[in-house]
Amino acid sequence: MLVDLSTVANECKAKYENLENKGDLMLTPSFKSLLKETLTDTLGGTVEVNNATTVIDNNSLPHSWLWFAHTYWEFYAGISEYDEAIKEIQEELKKSYPVNTIKDFLKKFPSKTNGSWDWNKKLKNELLYQDFKDIVETKFPENTDNRKYLERFLSDVSWRYYNKSIERPDIIKSAAITVLKPHGVKQANSSELSNLILVFNRSQELRTLFAKMNETSTRPSKTGGQNIIFYGPPGTGKSTKIKDITDKSPHEITVFHPDMQNSDFIGALKPAVKDDGGVTYKFSPGPFAKALFKAYEHPDKDVYLVIEELNRAPAMAVFGELFQLLDRKDNGASEYGVGFPSDEFRKWLDHKTSMVHVEIRLPSNLSIYASMNTADQGVYPLDTAFRRRWDDKYIFIDWDNPKNCPDIKLAIFNAKGIEKETSWKLLGSEVNKVLLDNNHPEDRLLGQWWINEKDVPSIDNTVPNKLLNYLWNDLLRHDVPTRNEIFKSGIKSFSTLINRKNLKKQIFSDMFLDKLVS
Repeated sequence: MLVDLSTVANECKAKYENLENKGDLMLTPSFKSLLKETLTDTLGGTVEVNNATTVIDNNSLPHSWLWFAHTYWEFYAGISEYDEAIKEIQEELKKSYPVNTIKDFLKKFPSKTNGSWDWNKKLKNELLYQDFKDIVETKFPENTDNRKYLERFLSDVSWRYYNKSIERPDIIKSAAITVLKPHGVKQANSSELSNLILVFNRSQELRTLFAKMNETSTRPSKTGGQNIIFYGPPGTGKSTKIKDITDKSPHEITVFHPDMQNSDFIGALKPAVKDDGGVTYKFSPGPFAKALFKAYEHPDKDVYLVIEELNRAPAMAVFGELFQLLDRKDNGASEYGVGFPSDEFRKWLDHKTSMVHVEIRLPSNLSIYASMNTADQGVYPLDTAFRRRWDDKYIFIDWDNPKNCPDIKLAIFNAKGIEKETSWKLLGSEVNKVLLDNNHPEDRLLGQWWINEKDVPSIDNTVPNKLLNYLWNDLLRHDVPTRNEIFKSGIKSFSTLINRKNLKKQIFSDMFLDKLVS
């Protein structure tokens, strides 16, 4: 029975475009076996079904095409009915006319406009015209859908997705490639692709098995993937907070820096030494590729890609097209997919996961956590469009929680050189009070983890030089009044400050010192 090809094509297109997943698919052994058997029985020749490709007589078919076969087999079935109808008409004509005469007559179809099958009045002068018409009217009675659709097939090129004359033997393959052009399928692939669609059309068992495999294939079952930026003043414990969340789960950590490039983040071809000592090139995965693989490797677990110092690199440039993946569905998976930056990356991921990947998407179990200090100098600003695709988690300064502050004792000295003991908690919080009183922004204050025990000289427990350097040279370089509130006013240079500390002399102002040892 003939069908409305335009309607069927649009239905198939909608099915393909509405697929939630067009690539992440694990072929089960039973499906591989049936696909090989069906292809061999249908086409003959040598057939091998691998994880990512099927090879027919040395022609490699990517398994991403299985999605086309899954959604477009009904169009293939429809165009096949027209192919059979034309062949039936040809067989009847062969009873009275030579093959070449028939071919010459059929070359006059189709019309370039929508009309009836005898649109061209000149056809009535052809030797075959009346016999052709009689056969059509016998096999396809007037006022039936079959007759209506056949006439349109003979006259309307765009409706039937086949723009060649009807005597040719490649009606099906040509129509298959035409209907798939909007999806980027190229002419060179049509013959191989049509073979996949052909076996799906012929085997209900194959279609059923593929549909079940599609539903039950190994995909991340854990949901809730997020993009979160942990930000706040230096030393508030952003990295520690991330570590507490991710440490017991599969994760990948990277640190952004000014020279970071997209290929560093994703991965790239790099030279590798072969067993015989020669040099070859292999895909070397970056932190993104490694995290993506781990998400597929552990579908039932939360997996994390951790980016430290997000704004120390041009983040938009480093992410590149991956930026689009940050839009997520309710279950945490990417709303949109992007193409692979290289075939090597795709092949690497296909091989590592034993799955077929047409495009890159963040699985629902893969979260991206990033940290950044808003106060850092020389950092790159984050584009608004980039930033709004992240959730923000502000990590504030908290000196009052004993579990969130290292218990560090520090040695300081008064004017007489007498050693006094203070705590890091007291020193840090009092410095912050002075800074706030003098209108310094919050993101320049000291977080409770600004220093830890390993920063304190074990010999004398004096104030770490890195803290003094930050206060003197970075924060208060141009704010002498505030500097004199904290440090002894007679100290005019950083070298003098360090020298006095080493000599165990007073470095803090009398008023500030009283706050530390009261």
